[in-house]
Amino acid sequence: MRVLIAPNALKESLDAFEAADAIREGLIRAIPAIETELLPVADGGDGTARVLVGSTGGRMVASETSDALGRSVPAEWGMLSDGTAVIEIASAAGLARLASDERNPMIATSFGAGRLAADALGHGCRRIFVTLGGSATVDGGAGFVQALGVRLLDADGVPIAHGGGGLAALDRIDASALDPRLAGAEIVVLCDVDNVLLGDDGAATMFGPQKGATL
Repeated sequence: MRVLIAPNALKESLDAFEAADAIREGLIRAIPAIETELLPVADGGDGTARVLVGSTGGRMVASETSDALGRSVPAEWGMLSDGTAVIEIASAAGLARLASDERNPMIATSFGAGRLAADALGHGCRRIFVTLGGSATVDGGAGFVQALGVRLLDADGVPIAHGGGGLAALDRIDASALDPRLAGAEIVVLCDVDNVLLGDDGAATMFGPQKGATL
């Protein structure tokens, strides 16, 4: 018997590679003569970069960044064989980085993912895939662009606070200090859901509770 094992990540538990290994181990225990082939898959959440690197060639790049609460953490991003970077929001600002009692989308920021994008630009990448799954934030990417030089200001010209809560004070966007390396770059967002930020069916309402919001 030959079995193809192609799991996605199990949220807040195993990534796709760990899940595939666990399934193979269980099958071999039950049927020692079984043949298996592993093909982990991803939907834009945890482990997507590794899946794409594994299936298309390339390498994982170690980087230093910050989690959703601004704490320094080690992380990785993928560089595909054609030089495309794969940045996971989850790698920096993911739910898996936080304890359940630390989840607070009012202050959680995607800034750390923006830092990974800046690192990719520094490695010469001019096409960047950004995967949105598994994040601890509902800041609409505000932190991501702040890390790349965009200033988000209130009515008095003061930078707004990080996190979804800070957006309530947003009055204007100053992109004059935007990282100049973005001028020749393409950013492609990989996402398997279609939600606006606000409203009854918006991302804040639909996904906020899993990130610690109360309604």
